[in-house]
Amino acid sequence: MIGAVEIALAIKLRRELKGEWLLILMGLASIIFAAFLLWNPGPGALALLWVIGSYAIVFGILGVIFGFRLRSLPTLPVS
Repeated sequence: MIGAVEIALAIKLRRELKGEWLLILMGLASIIFAAFLLWNPGPGALALLWVIGSYAIVFGILGVIFGFRLRSLPTLPVS
């Protein structure tokens, strides 16, 4: 669900954001990891932990890059 929302948000905000492709990439990573977990749920708890850990690392790196991109946007003056 998170992946679909991220992709929809990137499409909706593509005129306001630079680097919306990172948000789309984050959404695709979420969907791919979810599909992998649904496709093969029986690898055991340890393998599942590795998949979740890998997802967290990839998602975290992409989130930090996206955050730096957002930080470079011009700020609106406060009234």
